[in-house]
Amino acid sequence: VLSVESPLPPLVQRGLGDRSNEKRKNAALEIEALVKSLNNEVGTPMIHNVITLLSKDFCTSMNSNYRKGGLVGLAATAIGLMHNSRNYLHLLLPPVFH
Repeated sequence: VLSVESPLPPLVQRGLGDRSNEKRKNAALEIEALVKSLNNEVGTPMIHNVITLLSKDFCTSMNSNYRKGGLVGLAATAIGLMHNSRNYLHLLLPPVFH
């Protein structure tokens, strides 16, 4: 069960920050599945929290593996949102350009 405070399970967060590209990719697939399920359930606040977590905790990290994981996670989020991703572009794009 996910809470608003921690939108991603600890295992997924650990996978995103791993130095292995394969583990980051698997964590991203988990994020994609989570966002797809939230998108179907109209879980807008949770989707916002996932994007914020990826942006603040991963994309701006000093650790290059966390930054890579954050970018892969944001890409997975956009894929999970599918046609609805245009509603979240204002949140998805700034960390990519940072």
